[in-house]
Amino acid sequence: MRKSVRVIGIIIICLVGALALFTFYPGWHERQIIEQALAANDASVCDLLGNVLVFNGDPRTICYAAVAVQRKDARVCADFSDFVGCFANFFSEYPPHDASLCDAIKKQDARDYCYTVQHGHVRDVVLCSHIQAEGERANCFINQVGVDKDASICEQYLTSVTSKDRCYQYAAMVLDDKQWCDKIVNPDDKQNCIGR
Repeated sequence: MRKSVRVIGIIIICLVGALALFTFYPGWHERQIIEQALAANDASVCDLLGNVLVFNGDPRTICYAAVAVQRKDARVCADFSDFVGCFANFFSEYPPHDASLCDAIKKQDARDYCYTVQHGHVRDVVLCSHIQAEGERANCFINQVGVDKDASICEQYLTSVTSKDRCYQYAAMVLDDKQWCDKIVNPDDKQNCIGR
């Protein structure tokens, strides 16, 4: 009886291990589909992975990104439901400074995200200007302050008082210079900045 319980336990452990390995790591089937999509230069082939069971994301994301990189066309990612992951993969493999890659994307949220991810890889302040959503555009410029070590970006590119205040707080922190706290309009934010 004990021996059969052990055998059953070992079998269950092996099955669980095999299931975990199968569902967390792309296998030969996924690689074959990606190779087919690349050979055909056709992202729709990636949809064959739509029924593959994985727990760490959509297996089609890597496939769509691979086709986008091959075509040098970010629109491939924009047309996919997981455009966030696709853009991240695309720009990590192909990080050009060319803003026209994102210009052609029709959906504003996807286009804005495209510029944001592209900026994250190439750190070109010009890309921030293309982002239409005010909050995302402000975040892009604020991040550039840390890249360029230049707080004049706060005044040069930002218009809202709230965005400028956030920018000056960030500048004071990354430049380790409290003088930027004096430019903050909101008294609570200014006090927090000085108190850091």
